[in-house]
Amino acid sequence: MKHSLLLLALLAGSAGAAGAQTLDPASPTAPAADSTRRPGLLLGLTLGPTASSFMGRDATTGQKAQYRPGVHAGLMADVHLSDDWVFHPEVLYAEKGATYDNVVRLPDLRLTYIDVPLLARRYFDGVTGAQAWFLEAGPRVSALLQAKQSDTGADLKSSFRTLDAGFLLGIGYRNTGGIAIGLRYDVGITNAYKTVAPEASLGRGSYQPNHKNDAYFLSVSFPLLGGR
Repeated sequence: MKHSLLLLALLAGSAGAAGAQTLDPASPTAPAADSTRRPGLLLGLTLGPTASSFMGRDATTGQKAQYRPGVHAGLMADVHLSDDWVFHPEVLYAEKGATYDNVVRLPDLRLTYIDVPLLARRYFDGVTGAQAWFLEAGPRVSALLQAKQSDTGADLKSSFRTLDAGFLLGIGYRNTGGIAIGLRYDVGITNAYKTVAPEASLGRGSYQPNHKNDAYFLSVSFPLLGGR
């Protein structure tokens, strides 16, 4: 709460200073009015559906991992670096996993993570424009919360790595009120499963299953603080 009040005070002070500069139209240093100018910092909420699966040699050989539906929700920020570039971090609750289609049906896996994407956004029409399309890209780190078999509720967390990493690519559109909709692809760069001990690897020795998270996110973002 103290941080929020301090931020509001700083924003109010900045707005007051900007208004004071424009009181005297004869002043040669008075800046031109910019009715479309966006704030330097925007905080908001983002949420939407996900479709996730696994990719990798062990996910596609014989098992046929399929996409399963899920949801994500969390907080986001826009830190405007220039008229075209924004640093866009998020903290998300994200459901991932996979479902399998095979002769013998394997478990439907539901993984839940805390995702922390650290993205760079490039606005085509400028951050200060009335509306703008954007591209985004950047790394993602995740902490595993749960790993369960959906139909039985069996706890499978001990089989999965606590930390996961990936890389995101996305495209989206943002309107004049700061509301944005975007579609992004999350490709895992680390294996989701832990290394299997030799006694449980069916003669393969110490074995690392090749399963990486593979997910699509459709997000809607709403400004909470700093929007117009």
